[in-house]
Amino acid sequence: MMTDHTKAALENGMAMEAKKHGMRQAQDGHWTVTFTVHPEDLPADLMIAGMGTRYALTLFEVLDNEELKGCPEEAADDEAEDDDTAPPEKRKWDDLRPSQQAGIICNEPAFAAYAAEKWPAHWADANADTARFVRDLCCVSSRSELDASDYMQNEWEKLEKQYRAWQDAPKHGAG
Repeated sequence: MMTDHTKAALENGMAMEAKKHGMRQAQDGHWTVTFTVHPEDLPADLMIAGMGTRYALTLFEVLDNEELKGCPEEAADDEAEDDDTAPPEKRKWDDLRPSQQAGIICNEPAFAAYAAEKWPAHWADANADTARFVRDLCCVSSRSELDASDYMQNEWEKLEKQYRAWQDAPKHGAG
């Protein structure tokens, strides 16, 4: 069940990916937890907020497949509807930010095959690293930049549509 705080955070909050860096307890019993955030992922509103600004946090562990562990939007009955050919989706694809879509697609083995087949020079330049391939092809230094502007979102959408067309081609007798 999603709490009001969690719902508000998911709908209106500042989103960023961070790694737990440290944790310590002060003499008064309060805990200090520190996180490391890539400069491209740090929201400007957070950077300019004054020291002492209070925040309500909702944290989800990011799994290796870029899905969020324990995300409250996961419905129990979705598992029964899933088939073995597609990974389970917690949210609709179009509701995901471009950076999230890119993170998921970069973990698909078929995307590596697509990159190597359709973009061999870029694939070689990226040293067979799908994340680097996306960053290089979309001219960004971090996949989070794909969320930054309409232009960047369009660049990602073009690449994603080309990849999906390539995936669908064998199903329509072209492969």
